[in-house]
Amino acid sequence: MRKSKKQLEIKVDEIKVDEIKADEIKADEIKVDEIKVDEIKVQKTDLSKKENALLAVKKNGEKLRELSDKFKEDKEIVKEAVLQNEWTLTLASPKLKQDKKFILSLLKESYGWIVSYVDEKLRDDEDVIMKAVERDGCALWYASERLKQDRKIVKKALENDGNCLKYVPHFFNDIEMVKVAIANDILGNVYSKYISDDLRKDETLKKLSENKVWEQIKSPFIYAKKEKPKAFNPYVKLDTDVVCEP
Repeated sequence: MRKSKKQLEIKVDEIKVDEIKADEIKADEIKVDEIKVDEIKVQKTDLSKKENALLAVKKNGEKLRELSDKFKEDKEIVKEAVLQNEWTLTLASPKLKQDKKFILSLLKESYGWIVSYVDEKLRDDEDVIMKAVERDGCALWYASERLKQDRKIVKKALENDGNCLKYVPHFFNDIEMVKVAIANDILGNVYSKYISDDLRKDETLKKLSENKVWEQIKSPFIYAKKEKPKAFNPYVKLDTDVVCEP
């Protein structure tokens, strides 16, 4: 039999709230012990697999610490870790820290000061230190004493940052090196701090220094325009973008 439209109407007042009794839902019917912790398995990334290890260090270079020794010798994994956080080169295997070809490949994309973490022999290697000071003049600080005497390497460092003259006091009285340093003086300290008293009397150097200071006053952000690698450099103040002393 077909019901009328009237018969199909549902009246709200016919559904009484008191008919839904809270005590019908008993708390003891929901048993906590039915949800067992061991049944909820938290999926932890398996870092024994290279693809997972690679993804982990790309997000956080310090994850290299948690990896096996095998992966700490893996060039691809270590490189990704270092590009994310240069400090993690300290976690790499001694073998990689001695690998000249590998360190040179890192220096193409990272900052020069990572040579502070490499094997001592590489800090006495002309190719490695030259590439390092090209990237970051302050890397001269980590060069061997022998290479701090190398005019080509020192000049390249000074072309990058004149303040690096402070690391090679034996050049304080070398007018050629001093000129290069003043011409690339980012902090304005070379003339007043890092040259000999005799050269400070030189009117040409004095004029060069004055011009450099005036140039900085006119263009305070001139050095901020220099191309920088993607990786973080602890020598850069993020608020002023001025290279600081290590």
